[in-house]
Amino acid sequence: MPTINMRQIEVFLCAAKHQNISRAAQELYISQPALSKTISRIEKDYGGPLFSRTNRGVQLTEEGRELYARLDFEYHRFRVSVEDIFRQMRRSGAPDLRIGCLNREVAFLVAQEQIQAYTLQHPDMNIALERYDAASLRRKLLCEELDLVLTLESELGPPSEFDTLFLCEYPLFFLVPKALGEAGLETLNGRPLILESAVQRRLAEEICASYGIRPAEVRYAGSYYVLSTRIVREGGFSIDSKMVRSETETAELAYLPAKRAFHGKVVLAWRKEKHTPAAADFAAFLRPGDAGMPSADVI
Repeated sequence: MPTINMRQIEVFLCAAKHQNISRAAQELYISQPALSKTISRIEKDYGGPLFSRTNRGVQLTEEGRELYARLDFEYHRFRVSVEDIFRQMRRSGAPDLRIGCLNREVAFLVAQEQIQAYTLQHPDMNIALERYDAASLRRKLLCEELDLVLTLESELGPPSEFDTLFLCEYPLFFLVPKALGEAGLETLNGRPLILESAVQRRLAEEICASYGIRPAEVRYAGSYYVLSTRIVREGGFSIDSKMVRSETETAELAYLPAKRAFHGKVVLAWRKEKHTPAAADFAAFLRPGDAGMPSADVI
């Protein structure tokens, strides 16, 4: 029975990230022939090609994109768990602040920017940034395993247990197969609407209604990075942020901007009446003087 080890997973993810055998080999400190041999072994065990060769390097096939989407998240979650074990066992103790971030580039980039700005003024703060799916973020915040989460407002779910701080907006797009990109939005009538999760449904259907679009049904991809594959494969469409140009974006998608009246929001969230002094100080730094979260000196 074919098996895949952690090193093979690391090779596959690195090659998928760079879409270039040479750069991936340099990052992993192995030779290009060794990396190519490992990829060939993975493809043999998988039962089909995961990469196609191009003049610029390599490109993920449809099967490769779906495998990448599933493996990347699980591999990252495993690494976070291992780091957490070591963090708990180190003599240095736990971090001063644990921030969870939605495993989406639009949220992760904002998180990195905000943490970098904060640590420039607080160099002694030990901040752990961990990426999770929306359900895990909510659960870990409620269980007090995270101090703060940085996520999309549409992914937070019912806000009754959280307070939030608005950080920025991002534009929304209709994600459609390239072949439909020039045909107009009216061609989306009767096609499946494919979303990452159920919490996005209300806003997506509101946008569809404003355009007079009636989807045949609503389906769920389970992962943001599986969306591109399912949209093309199933002839459907989605409404979401534009994928950052990277290994996960497919040339088979077209992006049609939604009306300016509709936009997504990136927010910082914490448990109502359950914030730590470090979390309060971080939130106050993002918007000094905001009354939504008391400063550290009044907790």
